[in-house]
Amino acid sequence: MSGTELVRIDKLASVTVNNHLDVRVTMTDKILAQQGNVCVVKALEEKKVYDRLELVNGRMAKISKGDIIAGALGERRALDGFAGIVPEKIRKGDVLNILNLGGVIGKAVSFNREYGRPLKVEVLGMAVNKGKALNIRDRAKKTSRHLSITAPLVVMSGTSMNNGKTEALSRIIQVLTWNGKRVCGAKATGIAALKDILSMEDHGAIKALSFLDFGYP
Repeated sequence: MSGTELVRIDKLASVTVNNHLDVRVTMTDKILAQQGNVCVVKALEEKKVYDRLELVNGRMAKISKGDIIAGALGERRALDGFAGIVPEKIRKGDVLNILNLGGVIGKAVSFNREYGRPLKVEVLGMAVNKGKALNIRDRAKKTSRHLSITAPLVVMSGTSMNNGKTEALSRIIQVLTWNGKRVCGAKATGIAALKDILSMEDHGAIKALSFLDFGYP
């Protein structure tokens, strides 16, 4: 693929965790505006709120102006945060936004006044490997239509974000674990980040997965 260069990444966003990226990635300036594609951007500003990025190791890091970030293109529909889309076309130099702490990148179409507008980033290019665009679904886990073995399910749902779903579920996992049960956790909807599945594991889940593990941002 023409127009490629090697670029050093300052912050690998957690949405790219399953790609196992190195801090140096090959990047092209020919960008495919496709959900899940790994996009390399530069932070154009710093914010006082919603200024953190979750890294691939689960740590939270402040985004500084000039940071080179690897995230993934995706959409978001958050009542208590940002809403954004993947534009039909993306070119090098375009200005997009960090839509969530996991590093999902898109064009913001609305925002919560408490947070202000989402952090602006300049598109530098798209990560590639041997000329092929990197996408978070490249290492997606396989699914099955039928389960030969099943187990009792506890399902937690809520009407919006930040209403305590993960907190309640984590406590349930903790109590079941204390009582000798082997518990797995899963996050079925939302926006890609590690914090919820890490919380489940911290409270005793022997394994926790989310839609991110199946290639969805």
